[in-house]
Amino acid sequence: MPNLILMPDPKEREPSSSSTVPELQRIPLAMDLALHATPAVSLIIDFLAFETKYSRKVSRYGATILAVLAGGSYAYWTEHCAAFNGTFPYPFLTYNPFHIRVVIYAGVTGLALASFWILNALHA
Repeated sequence: MPNLILMPDPKEREPSSSSTVPELQRIPLAMDLALHATPAVSLIIDFLAFETKYSRKVSRYGATILAVLAGGSYAYWTEHCAAFNGTFPYPFLTYNPFHIRVVIYAGVTGLALASFWILNALHA
């Protein structure tokens, strides 16, 4: 799925007679890991080391409500800022119509909730 988040080269223009197509821009792996893997690993360690396991009721209902509120707030704010700025923070959001973005927001919210449930179940 990296093709969903990689921006085309800004120097690329409309189709011409040239047969060479520029490569997609990629950030260095170390930067990508610093932006995504390091915070994720840190939060997992923090949760497992310092947080108590949540009860079934809190995990099922409280986490669901919190995930839906957080996901909905993120979706609202992202759409609001994109309407003001004319672009989204991620290219795959910019290039998809609204109904697909809603599916993306819902899918990510569900993934976050499922991740919490799995980590809470693995917690001692």
